[in-house]
Amino acid sequence: MTDVDRRWVVGRMAAGPTRVRLLCLAQAGGAAGAFAGWRPHLPDGLEIAPIELPGRGTRLAEPLADDFDVLVRDLVDGLADDVADDYALFGHSFGGLVAYELAVALVHAGRRPPVCLLVSGVRAPQAAVDEPLHRLDDDALLAHLRRIDGIPEALLRHQAYVRTVVRAVRADLRLADLYRRPDPFRVPFPLHVLGGVADPIVPPDTLGDWERCAGGDFSVAVYPGDHFYLYRDPAPLLRDVAGVCGIE
Repeated sequence: MTDVDRRWVVGRMAAGPTRVRLLCLAQAGGAAGAFAGWRPHLPDGLEIAPIELPGRGTRLAEPLADDFDVLVRDLVDGLADDVADDYALFGHSFGGLVAYELAVALVHAGRRPPVCLLVSGVRAPQAAVDEPLHRLDDDALLAHLRRIDGIPEALLRHQAYVRTVVRAVRADLRLADLYRRPDPFRVPFPLHVLGGVADPIVPPDTLGDWERCAGGDFSVAVYPGDHFYLYRDPAPLLRDVAGVCGIE
């Protein structure tokens, strides 16, 4: 694996020999470390491969992405080794849009397809954005993050950290707010959509809109919790993920 490949995946974790690699993309502003809490709950055979996007975490010194298509093309190139064996894609919130577009780009590039695509807590590509959050000023955006528990209260006293987070969140939200596919590509592999029953951002009754992106098996699963349900109690989610990835 090259240095470029290693730059994209940070903090791999697995329980036993890997049968399927789960490439994971976090929410707006999120770093690869967002998935660290999954480590104690890993099913045997599933490798978690968190993706570190530029401008956060271990890549903080790099410029934040400002073009959705360029970001996806960079991911296709940077993850070449990671998609050579059996893998699945998982993306939460903004990461779900990136995961979907990455899946589409991999198909068009003739790369090995994922065993399945999992998107979590995110509107369907064809759905319009009601409120472009990236236009909020810093105070309003920070208030929004606090309201949805999107930033730990204990870290709010660290102003440099808060400024870094708000900057990354705004950049990702801009990409998400400007993103729309009125006629989305139907992926030719299973598509599974996940969400929290009390998610105030992406209500569970909207998750079925993703069926327009499905060219094969399609399912929707809802879990207890809000927009960040996947970090509160990851064990049931990871068991289900292993199941849809074909790991019994």
